[in-house]
Formats: sequence, C-alpha cells, structure tokens
Amino acid sequence: MHARGYCRIFLCWMLLACCLLAGCAETLLTGAAPEPPPGDKLRIYLKVITSGHLKEDWRGTEQRAEATARPLLAEVLDETNFCELINGTDLDKVMPSPPPGRWWLADELDLVRQVGKALHADYGILVERHGRSLSTVRHILVNVHTGSTFEVPALPLAASEMESSEQELLEKSWKRLYRLARKDLFETALRKGRGERRPETPAAVVHLIENAAADELTPVPAAVKRPTLAVYDFAADGPMGAAAAILADALREELLKQGKVLLVKRERVSQVLQDMAISQLGLDDDSRAIDAGKALAASQVVTGQFGVMGGSSVLQVKRIEIRSHIERFIGSTRCPQGREALLLEELPALARDIAMGL
Repeated sequence: MHARGYCRIFLCWMLLACCLLAGCAETLLTGAAPEPPPGDKLRIYLKVITSGHLKEDWRGTEQRAEATARPLLAEVLDETNFCELINGTDLDKVMPSPPPGRWWLADELDLVRQVGKALHADYGILVERHGRSLSTVRHILVNVHTGSTFEVPALPLAASEMESSEQELLEKSWKRLYRLARKDLFETALRKGRGERRPETPAAVVHLIENAAADELTPVPAAVKRPTLAVYDFAADGPMGAAAAILADALREELLKQGKVLLVKRERVSQVLQDMAISQLGLDDDSRAIDAGKALAASQVVTGQFGVMGGSSVLQVKRIEIRSHIERFIGSTRCPQGREALLLEELPALARDIAMGL
C-alpha cells in the first residue's frame, strides 16, 4: 500500500476517535439519576481512573478503589457541613460501563461535567492513579456547570505521610482542593441557597493548580500560653447554611494564622454539639453557646450570623468569654448582594480584630 493510502487510513481512524470522544458522554450515559430533594449542601461525586499503561501496577480495580475510598471521603465531606457525597449506586446507574481513564481527561474534562449533570451534582472529584503508590495520585475538582477546575498534583509524600491511613491522605487532599476552590465553592453555595439557575461555562474558565511547594497549613508558634477558642458554624437565613459554614471554616483558618489561640477542631465541636443535642442554628443563643463551650474545655467561643440586611449581605460575629459570660468582641462585615466573595477577602482583618486582646 502506498504512503498516501496509509495516511488516509490514519486520518480516518483519528476522525473516528475524535467522534467517539466527543460523543462519549451521550453514548455511555443511560439517563439521569432521580432529582434529589431540595437542600443547601453542595453535591459531589467521586470517580477513580487509571491513566497511561500502568493498570498492572495497581492491585485493585478502579471499582474496588472507589468502593474503598467513597465511604472515607463521605465521612470527610460530612464533617464540613457544606458538602455531601453522591451515592455510588447512582453513578453506576447513569454510567454502567465506565470508559478508559483517558476519556475522562479528554476535551477539557467534558465527560466529568456531563456525568455530573446526569447525577444533579455541583462538583466532581476525579482521582487519577498514574503510578504505583498513593504518592502518585492526582486529585481534580471540577465545577460541573462552569467547568472551573482545581488540581492537586501528585506530590512526593514524606515518609510519615506514606504511613498514614488512606482516610488521612484523602482528608489532606480534600483540604488542599478546598483551599484552592474555596471562593468557587462559596459562590456555588450562594447560588444554590438562593435557588438561582446554575450558570454554564463562563467566558474565562478558572483552572488552578496547587503550587508544588505548598505545605499544609500550620499554626504560627507562640511563646506564651494561648487561650482555647471554639468557633461554631454560623447561623444563616433560609437555605444559606452551606455558604455560612464555608465562611466559618475560612475564619477558623485565619484565626489559626494569627497564632494567638488554640482552636478546638471542627470535628470535636460537631461531636459535642451532637452529643448535647444542640443544633448549630441554636448557637445564636449565648447560653447554649457557653454550655457547649464548657463541654469543649474552651475559654472563649465565637458565634456568628450570616444574612441579608437591606441590599447588603452581612456577617456578624462575636467572641464570648466562658467564665464571665461577657461578650469580649462584637463586629461585622458587609458587602453588596451579589458580591459576597468580598466577605472572604475581609476575613483576615476580621480575624485580627477577634484575636485582639487575647
């Protein structure tokens, strides 16, 4: 066969491959999952893929890896109070025959978005295995409706991390993704809370990759004894609980950076409130906040309220001393409705004000 004939055959195969990739979502999806009940939490689904030619390097199949990782990730996301993991059976129903890993990575992750829409998800987490150990797993968070992508590359792990449990590694990866995507998650939670129509791809899609030198957040060391502070999730108007929880979590991080307090872990706060049968929304009552603070062995607590006042979105916070029941700090920050991302930018200053005098 002449070279021209080989060239034509090659071009035909390339055209067929492109057509298959472009239509893979439509041909592989069997339909949409049932519409979930209304809720303010962000819905996320998980998909494990294996890229390249390294499948033999992994002991378990992708399905087995998902079955192991899904309950662990579900527990991590539940603790955030603003995310929930979609049941794996729904993914199996809408896509009973998952395609190869390269299909998920093709065409600007279009398949990830198409599957997410069929699952009524807000985000998809793609876990790409491309090496022989957990140290070469890449995590990608994709906004199903805008296409914005946040990526934590496969970084070499320290020896101590290699000995960590899979849940600890998933938690660390989620925290890295969360810090990259916090603004996007916050804005999505706001739109969902308001019942606004989900936007499609904007003119400029966000794609953030974590700096290879990025480390886990560590508190600034302090020479003097620091008070123990418990920060509760903020109460919110209507279905804005997820957005308020993201604001509270961001404030915790900013307070930790101040290096003036010891923070009670969020998981510990949630557990104590559950044991005491106290709702986060009930903590706008100072007496309940103080009782929970005593159970947490905290010397002071921070409560807050996120809502609308006139044409503004307002975050009000206060710091209460447990022993004296005195409100040691009361402050607020606000922004025009529709520009709530500005509240995230104001949190460092608010944290400094809260920590002043401690």
